[in-house]
Amino acid sequence: MSLFDQSLVRIYTEQLRIGKSDVLNGRYLLTKDDIMRYLRIEDHVMVKYICKTMAQSYALLNGFIEIELIHALSNNDAYNIAFIVNVVRFEDSDDPIVSLSQLNARIESIQGFIIAKKPYCEAKRNAYALDLICVKPSSNGGSILIGLYLYCIIIQYKNGRAEAFGFLDVFDSYTNLSALCLYSKFGFTVDKTLYTGDPPCFTEYALLAMSVDLSEVNENTILRIVNKLEGYAKPRICTVRRELQFIIGSLENLKMLIEGFEAKRISPESKMQYATRFAHIFDATEFDYGNIYITSRNVFSAVLHIDPELSRGAITKRKVQLLKLRIDQLLHIYYMDKSELTHEDELMYQFFFDVFTSYLDGGR
Repeated sequence: MSLFDQSLVRIYTEQLRIGKSDVLNGRYLLTKDDIMRYLRIEDHVMVKYICKTMAQSYALLNGFIEIELIHALSNNDAYNIAFIVNVVRFEDSDDPIVSLSQLNARIESIQGFIIAKKPYCEAKRNAYALDLICVKPSSNGGSILIGLYLYCIIIQYKNGRAEAFGFLDVFDSYTNLSALCLYSKFGFTVDKTLYTGDPPCFTEYALLAMSVDLSEVNENTILRIVNKLEGYAKPRICTVRRELQFIIGSLENLKMLIEGFEAKRISPESKMQYATRFAHIFDATEFDYGNIYITSRNVFSAVLHIDPELSRGAITKRKVQLLKLRIDQLLHIYYMDKSELTHEDELMYQFFFDVFTSYLDGGR
């Protein structure tokens, strides 16, 4: 039985339409069989069309999206997929498609999709992993699809068909705030046990592993979260001022990468990719990052935010020196593998320390 069984998807849809606030707003949730009926094109052609309509929002992931869609739309039983589609009447999908413009209109009406996979790893062989979720901006589709994923797991668990456990990894980790905060609202928390095991479920520390225990969660709770009537507490990064969020997220990513590098659970490619992104944050005294105005004081506050031992009381000269020492230690650990240290690494390390020093001096 598929996680997104047609009967479960229908019941979930009907439950969301009950009440004054219809979050679906006339949209439909479609299973794999539904989308085949709706588009009426071959699998490989459908994948190309869907990737094209999602390309603007997910350019970096487009290759991965295509591979996972191919698996999900084929007869691979490990993959489960559902779509959210903005159509007036799904029943009209039985009407023949007589022109390319009609086909394009149907493709464009797809607002997002979710892919779950079981088994994803041996350690959680009977649990469904949230393998991929893609939604168009401002559609509120993410919350609806995550709700569907958790709702179906709870029902399958009650029927003895799945473990009451959801898990995933977050692309861009702490700087992917829209995903991190959305997952947290549904009860997901960071789960480092997913990096362990033989073999582990996730091998890359560069991607933040999260999980949720659903054994004591009622499906009505999920419906209430989707309808914005309740939700779990979000991490503090989701609530601080917007100009601090990206800096805090980047610093949290750096801490996570150092931990992964020490545990030999991060590839050199990921290390340099994130180091480069991290450097971009601190390449000027003041600058705009996506309409976020960043100053030395913001950076200092962000560093204090993730180093709570130094966050009490006023900013003093001694605290500045201690923070400089702490950052120097972190960066030294980050680049301590001399066998991999290149001239560019040395320059990057010196750049980090020099820029941090100047920021912290400016933050006093």
